[in-house]
Amino acid sequence: PTSLETYATCPFAYFLSRVIGLDALPEVEPNLSASDRGTAIHHVLNTFYRQWQAGGKRVSLSTLADATEMILRIAKAELDTYSFQSPLWDATKIQMLGDPRTGPGCFERFLASEILEESSPLVPSRFEFSFGMGTEASDDPASSPEPVELASPDGTKNLRIRGRIDRIDITPSGEFLIYDYKSGSTHPKAKDIEAGTALQLPLYLRAFEQITGSHGIGGGYYTIRREVERNIVLADARARDLLITRFRPSPDFAGTIRHSCDCAFAYIEGIRNGQFPLPPEEECPNRYCDFRRICRFDPYRISETGEET
Repeated sequence: PTSLETYATCPFAYFLSRVIGLDALPEVEPNLSASDRGTAIHHVLNTFYRQWQAGGKRVSLSTLADATEMILRIAKAELDTYSFQSPLWDATKIQMLGDPRTGPGCFERFLASEILEESSPLVPSRFEFSFGMGTEASDDPASSPEPVELASPDGTKNLRIRGRIDRIDITPSGEFLIYDYKSGSTHPKAKDIEAGTALQLPLYLRAFEQITGSHGIGGGYYTIRREVERNIVLADARARDLLITRFRPSPDFAGTIRHSCDCAFAYIEGIRNGQFPLPPEEECPNRYCDFRRICRFDPYRISETGEET
């Protein structure tokens, strides 16, 4: 789904990265890169919940002290694998681990957010659940080695997808909700999912339903930064009975997932037909694009040349 989202946002960027195989030039940084920061946070949260789950406990007010000790120990061990020496790195560690002078770090704030859902029947159950990705030591033991095959609406075409779901919360009756951890400042909104440019949550919901036969009730983004936020952006009305967190149910939950699948097939068709145009917007939709130094995107080029996007 992530690669299809790249095509949905900018087919030309997909062409450069996936067809030609260009990589961004590495940058020498005195601190964690945005990508490495996200990887570190994923590792800490995955390791924490694996170990915590083995104890058969939920994160709650009564278990908060033990959970805090565990997650900070895991986080410190993860950060000790890096050897940066800079004031920026010191500030990053304080932001993650906390400090008596500045207060709790992002991992303690994460636990505080978890406590808000301690009475929900949705229990954190699967972490780094992969399908069709091969096996890694960090993957959930229940992961599936096979990709998921989706059929087109008319039944004439099939699409095989693979991916890795950061976290799946499951009720005793089998209903589930998925989360994607985010360490950046932004994440897709409900309108992006409805527009067919953010495919990850709806396709992951459909994939896990197909693998397990369970019923998905929604998905959201869990932002782990200085401030920790849980945002449910795709949800069935049924989720209102299962979540404590306030959110707005999707107007047409099932229809949105079907539309996302339709868009995935349309993007695959465009890729197979060699269609890699620039975005039609007047401004590049991705200001952090790895290829911004070589991209021929110019908002005035189309009007001057009459070129079709």
